Amino acid sequence: MSRRAELIGSLLVGVVALTGCSRFEPNADPIPDQHKVIVIAVDPGSWEQVVLGEAYSQALQHAGREAVIRVSATTSQTDPLRLISQGEADLYISCTGKILTLANSHRARELSDDYVKNKGASTTDQWRETVYSEMMASLGNNVNATDPSNTIGCEDETPELPENLVPVYREPVFTRENRNILNLVSGSLSTEKLEKLVEEAEQGMSASAPVEKFLKDAKL
Repeated sequence: MSRRAELIGSLLVGVVALTGCSRFEPNADPIPDQHKVIVIAVDPGSWEQVVLGEAYSQALQHAGREAVIRVSATTSQTDPLRLISQGEADLYISCTGKILTLANSHRARELSDDYVKNKGASTTDQWRETVYSEMMASLGNNVNATDPSNTIGCEDETPELPENLVPVYREPVFTRENRNILNLVSGSLSTEKLEKLVEEAEQGMSASAPVEKFLKDAKL
Protein backbone atom coordinates (compact mmCIF):
# COMPACT_ATOMS: atom_id res chain seq x y z
CA MET A 1 0.00 0.00 0.00
CA SER A 2 1.38 3.42 -0.95
CA ARG A 3 1.99 6.11 1.67
CA ARG A 4 -0.80 8.19 0.13
CA ALA A 5 -3.30 5.32 0.40
CA GLU A 6 -2.30 4.77 4.02
CA LEU A 7 -2.84 8.46 4.79
CA ILE A 8 -6.29 8.53 3.16
CA GLY A 9 -7.23 5.34 4.98
CA SER A 10 -6.23 6.78 8.33
CA LEU A 11 -8.23 9.95 7.66
CA LEU A 12 -11.31 7.92 6.76
CA VAL A 13 -10.98 5.89 9.93
CA GLY A 14 -10.82 9.15 11.88
CA VAL A 15 -13.96 10.47 10.19
CA VAL A 16 -15.85 7.24 10.88
CA ALA A 17 -14.73 7.31 14.50
CA LEU A 18 -15.87 10.91 14.94
CA THR A 19 -19.19 10.17 13.23
CA GLY A 20 -19.77 7.20 15.50
CA CYS A 21 -19.02 9.26 18.59
CA SER A 22 -21.38 12.04 17.54
CA ARG A 23 -24.25 9.56 17.28
CA PHE A 24 -23.97 8.65 20.94
CA GLU A 25 -23.15 12.05 22.42
CA PRO A 26 -26.12 13.79 24.01
CA ASN A 27 -27.18 16.90 22.14
CA ALA A 28 -25.73 19.87 23.99
CA ASP A 29 -28.05 22.80 24.54
CA PRO A 30 -26.24 25.70 22.84
CA ILE A 31 -28.33 28.43 24.49
CA PRO A 32 -29.73 27.25 27.84
CA ASP A 33 -31.08 30.73 28.63
CA GLN A 34 -33.65 30.25 25.88
CA HIS A 35 -35.40 27.70 28.10
CA LYS A 36 -35.35 29.61 31.39
CA VAL A 37 -38.40 31.27 32.91
CA ILE A 38 -38.56 34.83 31.58
CA VAL A 39 -38.50 37.45 34.35
CA ILE A 40 -40.40 40.65 33.51
CA ALA A 41 -39.46 43.76 35.50
CA VAL A 42 -42.49 45.85 36.50
CA ASP A 43 -42.68 49.04 38.56
CA PRO A 44 -45.66 48.56 40.91
CA GLY A 45 -46.16 52.32 41.20
CA SER A 46 -47.62 52.46 37.68
CA TRP A 47 -50.80 50.72 36.55
CA GLU A 48 -49.55 51.08 32.99
CA GLN A 49 -46.47 49.07 33.95
CA VAL A 50 -48.61 46.43 35.64
CA VAL A 51 -50.85 46.11 32.57
CA LEU A 52 -47.93 45.84 30.15
CA GLY A 53 -46.13 43.28 32.30
CA GLU A 54 -49.30 41.19 32.52
CA ALA A 55 -50.00 41.45 28.78
CA TYR A 56 -46.59 40.28 27.63
CA SER A 57 -46.39 37.65 30.38
CA GLN A 58 -49.74 36.09 29.45
CA ALA A 59 -48.96 36.20 25.72
CA LEU A 60 -45.61 34.46 26.19
CA GLN A 61 -47.23 31.79 28.36
CA HIS A 62 -49.98 31.24 25.79
CA ALA A 63 -47.19 30.61 23.26
CA GLY A 64 -45.56 28.03 25.54
CA ARG A 65 -42.83 30.10 27.22
CA GLU A 66 -42.96 30.45 30.99
CA ALA A 67 -42.82 34.01 32.31
CA VAL A 68 -43.14 35.66 35.71
CA ILE A 69 -43.40 39.27 36.84
CA ARG A 70 -40.78 40.76 39.14
CA VAL A 71 -42.18 43.73 41.04
CA SER A 72 -39.43 46.28 41.56
CA ALA A 73 -39.80 50.02 42.07
CA THR A 74 -37.43 51.96 39.82
CA THR A 75 -34.55 53.45 41.82
CA SER A 76 -30.85 54.00 41.12
CA GLN A 77 -30.22 50.48 42.42
CA THR A 78 -33.15 48.77 40.73
CA ASP A 79 -33.02 50.53 37.38
CA PRO A 80 -34.72 47.96 35.09
CA LEU A 81 -31.99 48.32 32.46
CA ARG A 82 -29.42 47.52 35.14
CA LEU A 83 -31.47 44.49 36.22
CA ILE A 84 -31.53 43.26 32.62
CA SER A 85 -27.82 43.81 31.95
CA GLN A 86 -26.96 42.00 35.20
CA GLY A 87 -29.24 39.06 34.39
CA GLU A 88 -31.70 39.72 37.22
CA ALA A 89 -34.53 40.44 34.77
CA ASP A 90 -35.09 39.56 31.12
CA LEU A 91 -37.77 41.95 29.87
CA TYR A 92 -38.91 45.50 30.56
CA ILE A 93 -41.72 47.16 28.62
CA SER A 94 -41.65 50.93 28.64
CA CYS A 95 -41.31 53.87 26.24
CA THR A 96 -38.50 55.12 24.03
CA GLY A 97 -37.96 58.49 25.70
CA LYS A 98 -38.08 57.06 29.21
CA ILE A 99 -35.65 54.27 28.35
CA LEU A 100 -33.26 56.73 26.70
CA THR A 101 -33.40 58.84 29.87
CA LEU A 102 -32.58 55.79 32.00
CA ALA A 103 -29.74 54.74 29.71
CA ASN A 104 -28.26 58.14 28.84
CA SER A 105 -29.82 61.05 30.71
CA HIS A 106 -27.40 63.62 29.26
CA ARG A 107 -28.26 62.73 25.67
CA ALA A 108 -31.97 62.59 26.56
CA ARG A 109 -31.87 66.18 27.86
CA GLU A 110 -30.01 67.37 24.75
CA LEU A 111 -32.51 65.70 22.47
CA SER A 112 -35.44 66.98 24.52
CA ASP A 113 -34.27 70.58 24.12
CA ASP A 114 -34.14 70.09 20.36
CA TYR A 115 -37.51 68.32 20.35
CA VAL A 116 -39.28 71.06 22.31
CA LYS A 117 -37.90 73.76 19.99
CA ASN A 118 -38.34 71.98 16.68
CA LYS A 119 -40.98 69.24 17.01
CA GLY A 120 -43.29 71.13 14.66
CA ALA A 121 -40.65 71.09 11.93
CA SER A 122 -40.44 67.27 11.71
CA THR A 123 -43.01 64.52 11.45
CA THR A 124 -44.00 62.31 14.35
CA ASP A 125 -42.41 59.34 12.56
CA GLN A 126 -39.10 61.18 12.20
CA TRP A 127 -38.94 61.99 15.90
CA ARG A 128 -39.99 58.46 16.82
CA GLU A 129 -37.12 57.02 14.78
CA THR A 130 -34.61 59.59 16.08
CA VAL A 131 -35.35 58.86 19.73
CA TYR A 132 -35.45 55.11 19.09
CA SER A 133 -32.07 55.24 17.33
CA GLU A 134 -30.52 57.17 20.22
CA MET A 135 -32.08 54.74 22.69
CA MET A 136 -30.67 51.71 20.87
CA ALA A 137 -27.20 53.28 20.78
CA SER A 138 -27.36 53.78 24.55
CA LEU A 139 -28.35 50.25 25.59
CA GLY A 140 -25.71 48.16 27.33
CA ASN A 141 -24.17 44.82 26.45
CA ASN A 142 -26.61 41.93 25.96
CA VAL A 143 -29.54 44.37 26.00
CA ASN A 144 -31.67 44.76 22.88
CA ALA A 145 -35.12 46.02 21.93
CA THR A 146 -37.86 45.30 19.43
CA ASP A 147 -39.05 47.92 16.96
CA PRO A 148 -40.97 50.82 18.52
CA SER A 149 -44.75 50.71 18.51
CA ASN A 150 -47.05 53.51 17.42
CA THR A 151 -48.67 53.22 20.86
CA ILE A 152 -47.88 56.18 23.12
CA GLY A 153 -47.44 55.66 26.86
CA CYS A 154 -45.44 56.93 29.85
CA GLU A 155 -47.51 60.10 30.21
CA ASP A 156 -45.92 63.12 31.91
CA GLU A 157 -42.37 61.74 31.77
CA THR A 158 -39.54 64.26 31.83
CA PRO A 159 -37.60 65.42 29.92
CA GLU A 160 -40.18 65.78 27.16
CA LEU A 161 -39.57 63.28 24.37
CA PRO A 162 -41.62 60.97 22.12
CA GLU A 163 -42.74 58.01 24.24
CA ASN A 164 -43.43 55.10 21.91
CA LEU A 165 -44.02 51.73 23.51
CA VAL A 166 -41.03 49.37 23.21
CA PRO A 167 -40.04 46.10 24.92
CA VAL A 168 -36.39 45.92 26.00
CA TYR A 169 -34.99 42.44 26.54
CA ARG A 170 -31.87 40.51 27.52
CA GLU A 171 -30.02 38.50 24.92
CA PRO A 172 -29.92 35.59 24.27
CA VAL A 173 -32.97 34.72 26.38
CA PHE A 174 -35.59 35.20 23.65
CA THR A 175 -35.96 32.87 20.69
CA ARG A 176 -37.13 34.20 17.34
CA GLU A 177 -40.63 32.93 18.14
CA ASN A 178 -40.57 34.71 21.51
CA ARG A 179 -39.50 37.98 19.88
CA ASN A 180 -42.32 37.57 17.40
CA ILE A 181 -44.77 37.36 20.30
CA LEU A 182 -43.41 40.64 21.68
CA ASN A 183 -43.98 42.29 18.30
CA LEU A 184 -47.48 40.84 17.98
CA VAL A 185 -48.53 42.17 21.39
CA SER A 186 -47.06 45.60 20.62
CA GLY A 187 -48.79 45.63 17.23
CA SER A 188 -52.14 44.68 18.77
CA LEU A 189 -52.03 47.58 21.23
CA SER A 190 -52.91 51.19 20.50
CA THR A 191 -52.78 54.28 22.67
CA GLU A 192 -56.54 54.08 23.19
CA LYS A 193 -56.52 50.34 23.98
CA LEU A 194 -53.68 50.78 26.47
CA GLU A 195 -55.47 53.64 28.22
CA LYS A 196 -58.66 51.54 28.44
CA LEU A 197 -56.76 48.54 29.86
CA VAL A 198 -55.10 50.75 32.47
CA GLU A 199 -58.47 52.25 33.46
CA GLU A 200 -60.11 48.81 33.77
CA ALA A 201 -57.19 47.40 35.74
CA GLU A 202 -57.19 50.32 38.14
CA GLN A 203 -60.95 50.10 38.67
CA GLY A 204 -60.83 46.35 39.30
CA MET A 205 -57.51 46.51 41.19
CA SER A 206 -56.16 43.78 38.89
CA ALA A 207 -54.81 43.66 35.34
CA SER A 208 -55.32 39.93 34.83
CA ALA A 209 -58.93 39.81 33.55
CA PRO A 210 -58.81 42.89 31.27
CA VAL A 211 -55.54 41.69 29.74
CA GLU A 212 -56.89 38.16 29.24
CA LYS A 213 -59.88 39.55 27.30
CA PHE A 214 -57.64 41.84 25.22
CA LEU A 215 -55.35 38.96 24.24
CA LYS A 216 -58.32 36.73 23.43
CA ASP A 217 -59.77 39.41 21.14
CA ALA A 218 -56.33 39.79 19.52
CA LYS A 219 -56.10 35.99 19.11
CA LEU A 220 -52.97 35.88 21.24
